[in-house]
Amino acid sequence: MATLGIELQDGFEGDEVVCTVDGREVLRRSAVRTDLRISRADSVEVQVPDDPSTVQVQVPNRSLAAEARLDPREERYLLVRIVEGRLQATPAADMPFYL
Repeated sequence: MATLGIELQDGFEGDEVVCTVDGREVLRRSAVRTDLRISRADSVEVQVPDDPSTVQVQVPNRSLAAEARLDPREERYLLVRIVEGRLQATPAADMPFYL
């Protein structure tokens, strides 16, 4: 198993966030709200298979969903944000820097 850091960033306003990896729920958080000073809402580490996986992120109260295919050997983080009413899930090799 590998560790994936899920970084919830911009655009959250008291939302519920649900993440699944290959259909298995790995995260459910309620009342997620972005700290506008640092563009960060929450961060969590979850265990994922060592092989490439499909990660789906949902914000049910806004009917938003995004999906990303990632290889945890190369992409150890998933950056999740809401921009202009759309949910984005972007794999990243490095942890983002927050002030």
